[in-house]
Amino acid sequence: QDSDDEISHLEWETVRVRFVKAATLSRLVDALATDDGELESTFVNVFLNTYRTFAQPEKVLELLLDRYEKLHAEPALLQPESLSDQHKKTLVSVLHVWLDGFPEDWDTDNLQRLLAFTSKRLPKSEIHMKALNRFTHRLDKYSRIPPPLPWSNDYHDFADQFGGLCLTPAFRGPPSHLLNSYRFPNIPVKHFAEQLTRMDMELFKRLIPHQCLGAIWSNRDKHECSSVLATVTQFNAVSFRVISSILIEPRLKP
Repeated sequence: QDSDDEISHLEWETVRVRFVKAATLSRLVDALATDDGELESTFVNVFLNTYRTFAQPEKVLELLLDRYEKLHAEPALLQPESLSDQHKKTLVSVLHVWLDGFPEDWDTDNLQRLLAFTSKRLPKSEIHMKALNRFTHRLDKYSRIPPPLPWSNDYHDFADQFGGLCLTPAFRGPPSHLLNSYRFPNIPVKHFAEQLTRMDMELFKRLIPHQCLGAIWSNRDKHECSSVLATVTQFNAVSFRVISSILIEPRLKP
């Protein structure tokens, strides 16, 4: 009887779910909010994780800011002021999600564009202060990058971004000392394997999910998927060192 009473008090609600099968980039940006101006949280996350397969961050940012400017300039006769404010609030929320979840998209130019916009439309707001802090931190970070070593030009980008975690010999010393660097140190095998695993763990923790998308990974410009490329470089470096440590020993016989 109790179960029947519980069932009798259930309320059913039909919910319409909107699916976007195909659209222009501009329409996709518009779809980040519902007709009522509410945030489409699921679509926002999907869009921000996949848009790089068909668009660049600066273009998406341009469309978001243009959308806000159009809403700001629209006369109240076209739509209620409350609805316009809700749409603008949602666009700001999208910028928050984008800044927090995808920092790799925000280079100096994009941060400057965002700051120019927030200084004009949203001065001293949370999004303005967040962008300003990110911009200041970025300038400070790159002002302290040491000059590249003359023998590690090919790998300098990875050394900066991943703290020298890769085993590539170019990280370890000048060319005259590379021969000795091919020999593994005399340490317990288990400890050595644990350290390799720890290095791999650090690289995988820094892996950016959207860079694993096939459309991005197959792009010739591998700088767009540097976190994935770093794991590949690490794997190749370990294999190279193992092969080299075997071939370099004259006492070994086939």
